[in-house]
Amino acid sequence: MNAALRTQHLEQALDTYPRLLERQWLAADEETLTQAYELGRDLLAAGVTLLELSDLHHRVLAEWAAAGPGLSHGRVQAAGRLFNEVLAGYEMLLRGYNDANHALRGMNERLEDQIEQIARALHDESGQLLAAVLIRLDQAAAALPPQLRNEIGGVRQLLDQVEFQLRRLAHELHPALLTDLGLRPALEFLADGVAARSGLVVGIEGALPQRLSRAVELCLYRCVQECLNNVARHAQASHVRIQLRSRGDALEVRVRDDGRGFAPQRLDAPARGMGLTGMRERLRGVDGELDLRSRPGAGTEVRLLIPNVFQGGRDAGASAAGR
Repeated sequence: MNAALRTQHLEQALDTYPRLLERQWLAADEETLTQAYELGRDLLAAGVTLLELSDLHHRVLAEWAAAGPGLSHGRVQAAGRLFNEVLAGYEMLLRGYNDANHALRGMNERLEDQIEQIARALHDESGQLLAAVLIRLDQAAAALPPQLRNEIGGVRQLLDQVEFQLRRLAHELHPALLTDLGLRPALEFLADGVAARSGLVVGIEGALPQRLSRAVELCLYRCVQECLNNVARHAQASHVRIQLRSRGDALEVRVRDDGRGFAPQRLDAPARGMGLTGMRERLRGVDGELDLRSRPGAGTEVRLLIPNVFQGGRDAGASAAGR
């Protein structure tokens, strides 16, 4: 929101708010409360923060007290009721935000369930089909002359590679390592797979002092997975570095490549193809945030930060994810 517009609304409120307070003190009525509610909505739309609004309220009270009318118990109660009406729009926004976060977490959980089903189908059903194909291939090869048998052997090796890649992709989709061993080992497995498929050199630095909640670990795994896929598809990079850092109670993960990068003013255009919206939505579900920095010819860095993940041990992040 434009800072000048916000300042303009605050200045107008400094004129309107005292008159509403006076009417509320003299003769409280629904019209005054309705106007207070509308004032709050206008200030909210203008980008006025709660701290600025609270400061406005107390400035007006201080001016009234200094001017001589005094602040009796009744007047303080009336002022509080008016202030509550002004805050009503902010409360509705907060409730909407919390409801949206709750719905987002539910959607992410359902999405992960579907991903798990796909991974199991890919691992089990495709694996069984390939095993059946290999058996039939061996049976057919047994009845062929040696020269043709060698050709069948080459086909079998290719099918073995297909089976290996399918199993690796299935594990990347639903990483058992993440559940069993934690974020760092799961990211190492993911990095190895991306490096083998793309030719990228992927390095991981740093360690975590403890396990994180399932929600936080899964969120970061998916975000790093998206970052690596973006690098492989768009960046024309040769090296990627993943850094894990604990900063007090917060966790920071940085993914940096040495690719072509892009200009900051062109951020919106590349962002549409980089899955940034999905990453930000995932992070919002665990109270995290994302920052992206890039320059032409200087690569791109994605910074993921989640606060309060190390408070209270392994389940610390669950409090953030469950709010």
